[in-house]
Amino acid sequence: MTAWIFQGNPDQFDVQAYVRPGARAVWTVNQEHYAPLMRVGDRVFIWQSAGAKRGPSGVVATATICELPRIRAEDPAALALWRGPRQERTEQLRVGLEFGPNAGQRFLDRKAIASTDGVRDLVILRMANQTNYPISSEQEVRLVALWTDAARPDEREGIPDGITGDDVRQAIRDFDAGAQHEFGESTGYDLVYEGRRYPPKAILGLAARRLSGRTLGPYDFKGGLSSRCFAILTQAGFPPVPKPEDSDEWTEMELVAAVDAYVAMMEARDRGESVNKAAVIRELLAGALQRRTDGSVEFRMRNISAVIHGIGGRWLEGYKPAKNVGARSTGVILDRLTETRPARLAALIPTFDEAELSERARSVPPLEPGAPGPPGVKHPRRRESTTTQFERSPAIRRWVLDLAAGQCELCGSSAPFQGSDGDPYLEVHHVVTLANGGPDTLCNAVGLCPNCHRKLHLASDRAAQVEVLYAKLKRLQKPEHALPRMQGTDAGVQPTTGRP
Repeated sequence: MTAWIFQGNPDQFDVQAYVRPGARAVWTVNQEHYAPLMRVGDRVFIWQSAGAKRGPSGVVATATICELPRIRAEDPAALALWRGPRQERTEQLRVGLEFGPNAGQRFLDRKAIASTDGVRDLVILRMANQTNYPISSEQEVRLVALWTDAARPDEREGIPDGITGDDVRQAIRDFDAGAQHEFGESTGYDLVYEGRRYPPKAILGLAARRLSGRTLGPYDFKGGLSSRCFAILTQAGFPPVPKPEDSDEWTEMELVAAVDAYVAMMEARDRGESVNKAAVIRELLAGALQRRTDGSVEFRMRNISAVIHGIGGRWLEGYKPAKNVGARSTGVILDRLTETRPARLAALIPTFDEAELSERARSVPPLEPGAPGPPGVKHPRRRESTTTQFERSPAIRRWVLDLAAGQCELCGSSAPFQGSDGDPYLEVHHVVTLANGGPDTLCNAVGLCPNCHRKLHLASDRAAQVEVLYAKLKRLQKPEHALPRMQGTDAGVQPTTGRP
C-alpha cells in the first residue's frame, strides 16, 4: 500500500473545522495521475498549509482511504466552510476518507518534521503547490511516530509502567491460545519469538493485563518506531523488527486458498470428522501460501471466522474471530463463500438482491429466546449503477422480524396483512440509513409497518420519531459521532465532500 499527504489551503477552505474524529468525508484529487495508485486502506496525513497570512502549517489529522477516487460533487456539510473559489459547485475527482480518532485535536508542526531524519526531505516541504503527495513507507513510519509524539500528555498514559519480559511471554502464550483483543494485523513491524511473528501492539495490549487489570485496545496507545509501545517491548527483550519484503497485502488467490481450506475444515467438522488444523496450515504453507508465515495464516483464519460470525454462522473452533479484517479482504471472503455456498452458510451470505434476501431470510433458523443474535455487518458492501445498492444480511432481516413478533416496533400496531410466505408483513428499516454509513446490525435495524417505514423517511417530524425508537428499544445504539444528513433511503448515494 501507498501512504499520502493531502493538503488543504486555509485561505480557500476551513480545514480545521472540517476534520472531525471518525467522520467520513472526501478530498479532491488534483494530481489525477496518482488516482490509480490510491487504494482502500491507504493511510493519509491531512496537511494544512500556511496560507497568505503565513500561519502555522503541518499535519492536523490522519485518515484512511475508504472509497476509491471517482467524479463526484461536494459534500453538503462542507459548503459553508469554503472561503475562496466556489469549487464546491463543480463535480471533480475526489477520494473517500475516514478521519482518525484524533483528527483536529492535535497539530504536528512542519518545523518538527523538517528537523527529523527520514522526513526532512518530504516533497511538500520544498514544493507546497500540490494537493496530493505520495510518501514512502519509511516516511510514513516516521510521520506516525511524530504524530504520536504530538499527543496531549493524557493521551499517552494508557500503558502501565512495569511490563516485564515474563509479561510479554505470557501474552504470546495467551495470543496463541486465542485470547480476545481488538487489534488487527501488524502493518510494518512484527515481534518475533521462537521463529514466529506476532503483531507488537496486540502482544503489548495483552501483556498489560497483569498491571492494568484489562487488555488494552487500539485507542489506549500508539505503535511505531518512536512509540512508548516499541520502547517497552525492546526493553523487555522483544524488539519489533521490520516485516519481510514478502509480507505485502494478501493477493486474491491467497485469500481464496485460505477460504477454501477453512470451508473444507468446517465441512469436515459438520460431518463429525476430526480436523487436523496444523496439517492443513502446513499444506497451505507448502503450496498456495508459501510466501506467508504460519502465524499470518492462522491469523487470516481468524479473520475468516470474524466474517462468518458477522453473518450469523458458526465459526471453526480454535480460530476465534479477529476483528479489523479490512473491507477488501472481507469482500473477497464473502465473494468466495458466495461461489462455494457451504451448506451451513448458504442462507446467511449477504446479498444485494431484495428477492434473494427475503428467500434466504426465510431459511435462517428462527430466533431462540435469550440468544444474542448475529453481530451483522458494520460496513456493508455497496454496488453502484444509477443508484447505490447495499449488500444485506439475511440473518439480520430474519432476527429483526422475529424480535418484532408481528408488531410494528414504532407504533405498536399489528402487521397490516400476511405476506405471500404466510408471515406477518413488516418492513426492516435501518435507523441510521446504510447510505449514511449505518451498519446492517441488530442495534441499528427495526421492524416497521409500511406506514411507519414511510414516516421515518418522509415525515416532517422523523427526527423525533427516531428518538422514540431509541427510547423504546434498548437494543438500538446511537452512533458515536454525528453522521452527515442526506436525502434518500438505504438505496441512495453516499454523501461526498471535496477539498482544494
